[in-house]
Amino acid sequence: MRISTVLRSTVVALAASVALFSPPADATINWRGWSEIPGGGQTPSTPTGVWFKPEKLVYLFARGFDDRAYFQTTFKSYFSGWIEVPGNGLFRSSFSAVVWFDQIYLFGRGYDDRIYVNTKAPSGAWSGWFTFVSHQPTAVSPAAVVVAGTEGQSTRLIVYYRTGSGQPRYLQYTLTFGTWVDRELQCSQPTSGVIAASSRTTGTGNNYVYMTRNDGAVIWTDVSQFGTSPDGWTVLGNGIVHPGGLAAAPHTEENFLNSTQIFATGLDHRIYRFPQRFYVGDQWSEVPPGGGVIDGPPGAMSCKVGRKSVLIVFGTGFDSALYWQIGVSRYR
Repeated sequence: MRISTVLRSTVVALAASVALFSPPADATINWRGWSEIPGGGQTPSTPTGVWFKPEKLVYLFARGFDDRAYFQTTFKSYFSGWIEVPGNGLFRSSFSAVVWFDQIYLFGRGYDDRIYVNTKAPSGAWSGWFTFVSHQPTAVSPAAVVVAGTEGQSTRLIVYYRTGSGQPRYLQYTLTFGTWVDRELQCSQPTSGVIAASSRTTGTGNNYVYMTRNDGAVIWTDVSQFGTSPDGWTVLGNGIVHPGGLAAAPHTEENFLNSTQIFATGLDHRIYRFPQRFYVGDQWSEVPPGGGVIDGPPGAMSCKVGRKSVLIVFGTGFDSALYWQIGVSRYR
C-alpha cells in the first residue's frame, strides 16, 4: 500500500502580515511537536481521524495513491498499521468521520462525485460503502458533523458539500423526521473550497459552519435546524486566506477554554489556528509557534481521554508523509 502527503488540493493561504498572526505563546495547550504518523505510507489527500470511545481507540483515515480508503487504530504507543477500509471503494479526495450513536460514519467522495458512507459498530465489521440519499454531484470532500439537540429537538447528522457550480449545500438527518433532506446552505457572499463544520457537544443545538470567501476572508454562521439566512454570515477574525480548505475541531465545554478550533494553512505552509471563544481578542496563531511545514489544507479532531482534553491536527509533508501534532489542554 502506498499512502504520500503531497496534496493535489489547493493550499489554504493566510495572506496577511506576519505580525497579524503572531500573538503571545499559547497558554492553554501543551503542544507535543510535529511528528510522522507511525505506519509509514503516503497519501494524495489530507488525513483525518476520530475518537471511538466504545473501543477506546483513535481511528485514523487516509486515501492511498490507488484512491482506496485506509485506516489504522491507535492509543498511546499502540498502532495497528494501515488497513484498507472494507468495501472496495474508490475516491477522489479526503474523508470525513464522525461518531453517531456509538457507530463510526465515514464519508467519502466517489468517482461519480456522489457521497458514500461506510459505518462500523463497536467491535464489529464495516458495513461496506453505499450511497444513502439522492443529492447533487459534489466537487469537494464532504464535511460531516453531529449536532446535539436542545430540549424538544433531536440530534442531527449533517454532511456539507459543494456542487460543481460552487453552490454550498448540506444533507441533514434528524431522528424526529427519520429521513435525509438536501438543502442549500444560503449565503449571498461568493465562496469556494471545502466547507468546515463543528458543533457544541452539550445539547445547545449550535452548528458552526465555516467557508472561505472569494476575497480571502473566512466567514462563519450558526446553522439552525431549519437552515440559514443568506446574510447571516460574519468574518472570522482579522485574517485573510485564499480559497481552499479549512478544518474545524468540535466545540466542548471542557476543551480548550470553551472554544471551537478552526485551522488553515498559511502561505508559509504552516498551520494556523483560530480559537473561537467569542471574545474580542480572539485571533489567528501558528500551531505551534515554529511548528511544522506542510503541503495542502489541514485536518483536525478533538476528544476527551480520561481527564485529559486532546486536540489533534493533521498535515501532509512535502516528503509525502503523514504528520500530526497532538495538543493537551492545560485546563481540565
